[in-house]
Amino acid sequence: MEQTTTTPGASWLPQVHGLGASSLLAYSAHVLCSYGSAELLPRGGVMHEGAMLIAAARALGAEHPALEHWLSGRTLEATGSVGLAISLAGPLLVTTLVFVALMALLQLRAEQLDARSEQCLWRWSLAFASVSVFALPVSVGDYWLSFAWGRQIVAGDNPYFIEPMGELLRGLPLDRTHQIMTYGPGWALLCALIAWLGAGHWWLEALLFKALLFGAWVGVVRGSLALLDGRPRLTRAVALAVLGWMPLTIHFGVAEGHNDVVMVLGMVGWLLALHRGAGNATLWLVLGTLVKYVTAPLLALDAFHRLVVQRIGFARYVRHGLLAAIPIVVAFAPFLTSLDMFDVVRGMRDWKFYRPADALMPLTRRLEVPTWLVERAFDVVLLGWCVIVARRYWRDRDEPSLHALALAIVTMLLFTRVGHVWPWFLVWCLPLCVLQPAAFMSRFCVGLGLVAPFMMLALTLDVGGTSWFYKVPAMVAYATALGWVALSRVARARLQPALG
Repeated sequence: MEQTTTTPGASWLPQVHGLGASSLLAYSAHVLCSYGSAELLPRGGVMHEGAMLIAAARALGAEHPALEHWLSGRTLEATGSVGLAISLAGPLLVTTLVFVALMALLQLRAEQLDARSEQCLWRWSLAFASVSVFALPVSVGDYWLSFAWGRQIVAGDNPYFIEPMGELLRGLPLDRTHQIMTYGPGWALLCALIAWLGAGHWWLEALLFKALLFGAWVGVVRGSLALLDGRPRLTRAVALAVLGWMPLTIHFGVAEGHNDVVMVLGMVGWLLALHRGAGNATLWLVLGTLVKYVTAPLLALDAFHRLVVQRIGFARYVRHGLLAAIPIVVAFAPFLTSLDMFDVVRGMRDWKFYRPADALMPLTRRLEVPTWLVERAFDVVLLGWCVIVARRYWRDRDEPSLHALALAIVTMLLFTRVGHVWPWFLVWCLPLCVLQPAAFMSRFCVGLGLVAPFMMLALTLDVGGTSWFYKVPAMVAYATALGWVALSRVARARLQPALG
C-alpha cells in the first residue's frame, strides 16, 4: 500500500496498456473488416466500394486473387450472415467493453491518477484515431456524398439545388445519389477545397477528408481538456476516456467519416474563447454552425453571456459580431439563390426514429396512446429542463451553469426538434458532458452513447425490418442509458473527494 502511494499511477499503468492494446487490435480489425464487408451491406443498392477498391489495387499493380476476393466481399460472404455480423459487431463489442473496464479502473485508482496517467490515456486514444483514419465507412453513404458535392461546386454547380450525377461520380462507389446538399455552406466550401486539391482522385480526397476529421477530433479533445484545467485528475481522465476511448467518438467521428466532429470543434472553440475572454468567441460558434445549423440557437446564449455576464460592452460585441458575419456572407454567397435552399433541412425533420418517444412506441401502441401525445410530452419535459437550467444560469451566471445550459439546449434540440437521433449526433453532446460529469443529462448521454453504435448495426445489417430496427434498438439503448445513470451515481457517491 505504501509503495502505491509513493509511485502514483505506476502500478496500474500496465493495466491501461493492456486495455489500450486490446482496443487497438479491435480498431485494426474493424479497419480490415470494413474493406471486406462494405460490398455486402444492404444500403439501397447504390454503394459499390468493392469495385472501386479493386480498380485502385489494379492501378497500383497490386493484383492478387486473394486481395480481390476480400475486397469484393466474397470472403466474408462465404461465412454467411453470422460472419458478416461478427466482423462488424465484434470490434465494437471489444472496444465498448474496454471502455467500461477503463471507467471502472479509473474509479478504483482515482487517488493514483497523475500527469503520467493522463498522458498514457491520451497517447492510446491518438493511436485509436490514427488507425481509424484508414477505415472504410460502412454504415451509410454520407461520407461519399461529400466527395460528390465538392466536385459539383468545383464544376460550377450548386449542390443545394442540383443532384450530383454522371462524371462527377467517377471513381466513387455511387451509382446514383438522389440527394442534394444537406449540410451548411461552410461544409460545402470545405468539400469544394478538398475536391479541388484531390483533382478527381478519390483516394486523395479520402485522405484529405479523414485528415480534416482527425484534426477536428484532436481539437475537440484538447480543447475540452483545456476547459478542464485546474479540475481534479479523475474528471480529466474521465473526459479522455469518453472523448478518446468510447467507440462512439472514434468510430463515428473518424472511422465512419461523419462531419459532426467539425461542427463540435466550433462549439468547443467558442466555450474556450469565452473561458479565456477572447474576442473571437462568436466567430468560433459561427464557424461550427456553418458546418451544421444545430448550434445556431447557442448564438443567443453567446450574446447574453458576453453582454450581461462578461459585460464587454455593446459596441465591442457589435465589432466582434461583424467579424463573425464575414464567414457567413462568404459561405452563403455562392449558394443562397433562394430560401428553397433550406427545404431539404426542414424536410429531414420528417424522419422520425431513435428518439426517446420511439423507444416507448412498442409500449404506447399496446396501450393505444397516441404517438403525438408521447412526442409532445417529451417536448414539454425537455423544454422544462431547459427552463430550470436557464433559471440556475440566470442566478449563478458562471461557467458551470453556462455549460449546463448549453447541454440542455443541445439535448433538447437533439431529442425533440431534429426529428431523428442518428447515433453520431450524440457527438454533439459529449464535450459538454465531460465538462459537468455529475449532471444527470451528462451521464444519460454518455450511457446512450455507449450503446448507440450497436443501435446502428441493426440498420446497417438490415435486421428485422423497418419497424423493428427503428423501435427495439432504441428501447434497449435508452433503458441502458438510464442504467448507466444509476450505476454512475453509485460510483460518484463513493468517489466524491476525488472528483472535487
